[in-house]
Amino acid sequence: MRDQAALLVEEQYGIFAMQMIPQTTLIACTKAELEKQAVELERCSHTFGLHINAAKTHVMTHGSKETISLGGKPIKQVERFKYLGSMVGCDADSTPEINPRLAIARDATSQLLGLWKAKAISLKLKKQLVRSLVWSIALYGAESWTLKQSDIKKIESFELWVWRRMLQVSWKDRKTNAWIRQKVGITEKQGLLSQLKKRKISLYGHWKRRPDSIVQITIEGEVEGKARPGRRKTGWIDNIRMWTNGGMAVAREKARKRMPTVL
Repeated sequence: MRDQAALLVEEQYGIFAMQMIPQTTLIACTKAELEKQAVELERCSHTFGLHINAAKTHVMTHGSKETISLGGKPIKQVERFKYLGSMVGCDADSTPEINPRLAIARDATSQLLGLWKAKAISLKLKKQLVRSLVWSIALYGAESWTLKQSDIKKIESFELWVWRRMLQVSWKDRKTNAWIRQKVGITEKQGLLSQLKKRKISLYGHWKRRPDSIVQITIEGEVEGKARPGRRKTGWIDNIRMWTNGGMAVAREKARKRMPTVL
């Protein structure tokens, strides 16, 4: 089609296909199956007078570096691509998505400088504006993030930076983070990171109540074989395990009963 079609192949996981115009994503378990899907997509596109531009088509593979072809032309392989506003990568690292997302939210905060300076606007209304105009940008797609400790620190630092901008408090004023939180009346348990945790836990509960979901199998499933040497990378489910009171058994039971898991 005229815009990018992102083709993704994974060797060890189930099949999941998603289509979104003007972008199209195809996912398959093998090279042959993926190429078959691409040929069928191209055939259907021609029916409506559309053409897939191979130069704007990318392939991302997991566990394989085989060359994927479309119409006899090899497709460029990439490590990550942007889809529906989120960065998708084969290494499951959310940092490349979190950094630009926070940068966009910072820019939005700076553009609202006139509102933060306005004395006619109450502090309560300013906090509501932060939640609706800044947090909504910062947390877009956050349910899919896998957070490392470094990412958590960035999110917490970003939140305090926003509150300081809203209060017009400079670093030269030597005000502590505790003073800032007391001034806005928002504790750490009510902060941005807490909202992110609630979103992820709520999504986990939704998936857990659908045992046949391919997503549920993916986040809790195990892959056969020996693990690579070194420390294991943090997974999506590891965040849920870390934030849960009572362990995963309690989290699963509460998810089924629609009970709050934590927080």
